[in-house]
Amino acid sequence: MQTSHSTSNIHCPPQPVTGTPLAPIDPILTKFQVSDLLDESFEVLEKWRKRPGTGPDFVRYPNGEIRYRLSAVMKFIAGR
Repeated sequence: MQTSHSTSNIHCPPQPVTGTPLAPIDPILTKFQVSDLLDESFEVLEKWRKRPGTGPDFVRYPNGEIRYRLSAVMKFIAGR
């Protein structure tokens, strides 16, 4: 009886990952999440958006929705 050798049983050491490194994950937050994190009302967040430099940086999507990057919120908290 002849046995076949399967390569699936061969254990190769992990190969180093090369190429473009992955960008760190920076979650996008809603105004609800930011309001909770900062313990501020939606109205306060809106006032800050109308006065640049007073609140965390935000992103306005083409459909008008507002989002905040977690890194921007954390930077704002650190600078308070």
